[in-house]
Amino acid sequence: MSTSLSFEIEWIDQPAAVDALERKTWANVRISVGHRLITRLYDGSLQGERGSIFIPTFGLARWIVTNWWFLLYETAYSDRLPNLSFPLQAHQQAWIRRHSIRSADTGLMLPAMYLYGAGTDVCVHWTSDPLDGFPHMPARFESSGHFILDRAQVQMSLQNVVDTILSRCSGISAPDVDQLRLEWAVLMQATNEERDFCSAAARMGLDAYRSEQLSSSLINLIEKHGSE
Repeated sequence: MSTSLSFEIEWIDQPAAVDALERKTWANVRISVGHRLITRLYDGSLQGERGSIFIPTFGLARWIVTNWWFLLYETAYSDRLPNLSFPLQAHQQAWIRRHSIRSADTGLMLPAMYLYGAGTDVCVHWTSDPLDGFPHMPARFESSGHFILDRAQVQMSLQNVVDTILSRCSGISAPDVDQLRLEWAVLMQATNEERDFCSAAARMGLDAYRSEQLSSSLINLIEKHGSE
């Protein structure tokens, strides 16, 4: 059996949530690669370990959609990922926002897990939290690992996450939901030519949907690269 990235989402009732979208999408989330639990953490309130996180998941879906092409195609810019313990340059911070799931919502307990391209595959890399790194947080993630996975499998896993969360949002009338549905439809309905262009742009660290990033000469370069 091949190793694969897995997101298990179990919906739970969270009556304390005031926001309707947050309440609707609250879930028990378990992320794993093969038999390795990325969401394994030490919970201070329980004085013990658990293997999942309890979060409102809409922000996760939004982060995946926003960074879709980057997650699948943009590579790491160096052999070593940014060390969060040291000051980061602007381009490092931007790369982290595109590739670290922890950036999906800085107010939530999320693992330091990165997804980024590696040739025809996708790397999944995650690191444990330092013992004294977040003294005011109620829990810390304990697992570390690195796997190179088949891009098609990772894409299917991420697609299932977004579809599952958007399906859960059925019946909710909110601008954020409507916008995400629109952006997701654009991604899923992209032609082969559009996919080639977007993936080539992502490899260069560029968002194909942001025209201010793309000059005519750069567009020509991306089109040439995407057709190779």
